[in-house]
Amino acid sequence: MISFACQVFKFSDLIRCSFELTKGEYSLLMSMLESSKQLTVQEFSKLAKIDRSTAQKALAGLLKKGLVLRRQVNQSQGGYVYLYWPVRKNEIKKQISSIIKKWYKHVKEEINTW
Repeated sequence: MISFACQVFKFSDLIRCSFELTKGEYSLLMSMLESSKQLTVQEFSKLAKIDRSTAQKALAGLLKKGLVLRRQVNQSQGGYVYLYWPVRKNEIKKQISSIIKKWYKHVKEEINTW
């Protein structure tokens, strides 16, 4: 838990707030980080125990936010599937640190102009 002023934050809240993640995106990201495999939407929906359409929507959000990578794999019988995997945990940590530094700078400026 992290305490700030009159608020107490769980670490998961810090991650969710840093990237503006929905509960579904956060849950799927944590499952992906534990798995560290390249999987399809269907496989991630089973892993996270969520509906396929929910997983697809969450993956799209995570991809847009730069927390997930994707590559297309062509099928021998025609068509293709996408494989998804999370960016490295260290990269996520760096991004969170950067977000917090920007927030701190902004808060410091607000205090100084008050």
